[in-house]
Amino acid sequence: LGAGIATLLSIFLYKDYPGIKCYAFGAPGSVVDLQTSRDISHFVTSVVLGDDMIPRTSFHTLIELKYKILYYITHSYANKMKIFQSILLHNSYYYYL
Repeated sequence: LGAGIATLLSIFLYKDYPGIKCYAFGAPGSVVDLQTSRDISHFVTSVVLGDDMIPRTSFHTLIELKYKILYYITHSYANKMKIFQSILLHNSYYYYL
């Protein structure tokens, strides 16, 4: 959340402070659109660590995740409560699929 706010704040401040630089660590991918991302690339640097999912998250990826979860839940013959419990307890939930 902080990296997204820093990105937006630097966009708003850029007109008054053209020398501003923003280094956003793990900014959500849905903060700005593609064109704005290209426009601000000379003063905003986004740093992503490894496979961090937050910078790769967007509205479209969340919708896709929702449909995939619904698909696998409706096509699984396993007890849904056992799957949910195994996820919460960090057990191997693949056993139930």
